[in-house]
Amino acid sequence: MNNVLNFGVNGNATQFDFATQSLTSVKAVIYHLCDGNGNSVVIYQHKYPVSLHKKTKKSFLSLNGRTLDKITHDSIDINDTIDFFFFQNKYYALNIKLLERMYGLESVIDNLANNSTPLIINLGIVNTQGMPVPLDIFKDMYKDRAFMRRLAMVSKGNLVKTGVSVPQIQQVMQKFPVFQRNIDLTGGLINLNTKDQKRYFIRLLNNEASFAALDNSPFLAVEKDSAA
Repeated sequence: MNNVLNFGVNGNATQFDFATQSLTSVKAVIYHLCDGNGNSVVIYQHKYPVSLHKKTKKSFLSLNGRTLDKITHDSIDINDTIDFFFFQNKYYALNIKLLERMYGLESVIDNLANNSTPLIINLGIVNTQGMPVPLDIFKDMYKDRAFMRRLAMVSKGNLVKTGVSVPQIQQVMQKFPVFQRNIDLTGGLINLNTKDQKRYFIRLLNNEASFAALDNSPFLAVEKDSAA
């Protein structure tokens, strides 16, 4: 996308030849939009089955909604689906699932999630008794991509670095009933026997605002409402 931006609006781009090039070789369609005053945005659309097509004798287009004009050239079907865009030197991803599935983000998330697991175990607050391999505690959640994204975020949070205790978790549970209903502290440690228990525990570790609320930080009213 950055290369397209640097290429410029009036650059001599290599043309796509529908007669000799296969549509299956097209990975994406990138548009460089400019207002003529130096303001630009680069839009990235992953190639969908209807994005590119060759002209036929039955190809017509209506520009005014009333009459049909014959299409005399191969065309690109521009729709309103935007997956990524580049604006003011920043990349924006609107389609995270596509970024995961087709462009390698899934592997990045999995690696970060794997880094999170030993950090969580080392907190000493999870009951791992009877587990042959404690590091496999979240193995049954690997296909839950939303969970894996949240688990990956834990590795970058402060709680696994500064530490958190069971008494602190108990205080948070008293303030936020949603955690009280879904986190099991039977035996004095956190029991992660079900998928829901794992989801809410990871949600708790990502909700640092809930722990900050223990010292009545004034900015946390919205966070408290969202946690509950």
